[in-house]
Amino acid sequence: MIDRFLYQLVSIQLVNEPVKYIKGIVLDFNADWILIKRNTNEFVTDGYALIRRDKVVAVDRNEEVKYVEEVLKAKFVDFTSFPIHIEENIFIILKNISVKYEALMLNTKDTICLGSFFANDDNEYFAIDEFSVTGDWLDIINEFNIHDIYTIVFDTDYIQSLLLFANKKVSN
Repeated sequence: MIDRFLYQLVSIQLVNEPVKYIKGIVLDFNADWILIKRNTNEFVTDGYALIRRDKVVAVDRNEEVKYVEEVLKAKFVDFTSFPIHIEENIFIILKNISVKYEALMLNTKDTICLGSFFANDDNEYFAIDEFSVTGDWLDIINEFNIHDIYTIVFDTDYIQSLLLFANKKVSN
């Protein structure tokens, strides 16, 4: 299903999110995950998201999405380059994101967690070293089941701004 949307802007509806859609350019995918460049509002792209395929209810390319895609192309937004390679092992992907971008944001049905990949015990559970919305590393390790994750967001202005602020606080 998703392969026909490669390098196109789409609107993705997730399970338990009947009115909220994630828009983005499909850059890569594997059996379990879709990598998109996020289209956060109107004609703006900001960061990337990995979306768990089994949490996807619908993928749409309506007229509005096609129009936004044309505007993004007019702005010379890159529709084909991707920041990471989608490995088969999600834990390798999480480690690579944390090394390259320092932090990521996990979204589950009920939780949002900002942090850096810490470790995984097996093929289901992994730990995140938590980062606060005030730009502090909390020395709190949260454990997640990979099957509970809806999206993994990284390289956004929000996350990068918090990291910049945290680094400034440390240097002072």
